[in-house]
Amino acid sequence: MDGILRSGHESIVHDILKEDTKKETTKMNNRTKYSEEFKKQVVALHQNGKPYRQLAIEYGVNINTIAEWVRKYSEVKMPDDTVMTARKLSGLENATRNLRRKI
Repeated sequence: MDGILRSGHESIVHDILKEDTKKETTKMNNRTKYSEEFKKQVVALHQNGKPYRQLAIEYGVNINTIAEWVRKYSEVKMPDDTVMTARKLSGLENATRNLRRKI
C-alpha cells in the first residue's frame, strides 16, 4: 500500500478505494460499516497530505469519522524502531500516569 501511495499513482489508489467503498460497505441500522483495510487506506492518504475535508467529500465519509480512524490507525515510530498505533501509545501514557499516582 505505501509503495502505491508514494509512487505518485494517487488516481489509481483513488479508483481502487472508490471500488472498495462500493464493495465492502454494508448498511446496518442506518450506519455504513467500512472494512478495516479501507479505513487504513484513507488514513494513509491523510498522512500523505490529503485534508480531512477532501477525503470526506471524495469518499462520502463524515470528517469526524475520518479523524477517529486517523487517531486509531496512525502509527508512531519509536526511537528503538518499534512501531505503535496512536491508541497504544495513549494506553501506555495512561498506564504511566496511573503508576506515578501510586508512587
